[in-house]
Amino acid sequence: MSLLSDIGVLIGQIILGWLEVFARLFVSPARKDVTGRIILITGAGHGFGRMMAHRFAKLGAKLVLWDVNKEGNEQTAREAKEFGATVFTYTVDCSKREDIYETGEKVKKDVGQVYMLINNAGVLAGRTLLELTDEQIQRTMDVNVMAHFWTIRSFLPDMLDSNAGHIVTICSTAGKLGGHRLIDYCASKHAVLGLHDALHNEIRHLHRKTGIKMTIVYPYFTNTGIMHNPSVRFGKMMDQEPVSDQIVDAILREKADVYIPADWRFNCLVRDLVPQRVYEAMQDFFKVEIPTQPDKEK
Repeated sequence: MSLLSDIGVLIGQIILGWLEVFARLFVSPARKDVTGRIILITGAGHGFGRMMAHRFAKLGAKLVLWDVNKEGNEQTAREAKEFGATVFTYTVDCSKREDIYETGEKVKKDVGQVYMLINNAGVLAGRTLLELTDEQIQRTMDVNVMAHFWTIRSFLPDMLDSNAGHIVTICSTAGKLGGHRLIDYCASKHAVLGLHDALHNEIRHLHRKTGIKMTIVYPYFTNTGIMHNPSVRFGKMMDQEPVSDQIVDAILREKADVYIPADWRFNCLVRDLVPQRVYEAMQDFFKVEIPTQPDKEK
């Protein structure tokens, strides 16, 4: 009877899940209010980090901005303050665990309990596996992956205690599909996808907390300054302004995941459905070319 009962619950949840998906095609969930909420953004010195800071500032959030580039971070802060936001800035090297832990304690003392953690900081070397130095590979993994562990470990305990919070992972379509001259970057984004998914399971299944929301974002090539001059047969690099609008909207509507553009959900799904030869032929047809890139922060 227990098995039959569990099967009934499973079927019911499947039906409800699909009904929710169809309902959202016509009616989007309401955007939540973040007025006065403490939102921490890593990699806030430019790119998505800066754009998100602007948008959350307009919504009345209290911002905590982290970046290794002090000048860029302070520029973001000045711009956010023009929208009336309260802003705290910290110069943090996200490749260093102790720097993250120490700054995390300062934030809790200076500002208060972080409600939303947006793990956005990242680097991209843009070289082939054999061209990459050991140091570049290590830095990519430290900033793009390990920093997520250290920031989450810093702020998750308070979220669990209050059963409230929101963890956002800025991933990439590179976390779903591999690309040449992106080996270290793709590996790092695959890793944070696994981290995010497993953490969601732990929070829901082991901690039994329903008030902590999680959102993972998969943007395609976007002109944030981290990547230069990629070429593709169809389409071009997206502008960071509209992409940032979509990211913030997805966060406020507490979406579990968002692909930008939306049709990349299907493209990523196809990778697991077609034979390897078909996938390779599709890669050749779309002619994605990524030249050697400088090593920069997001």
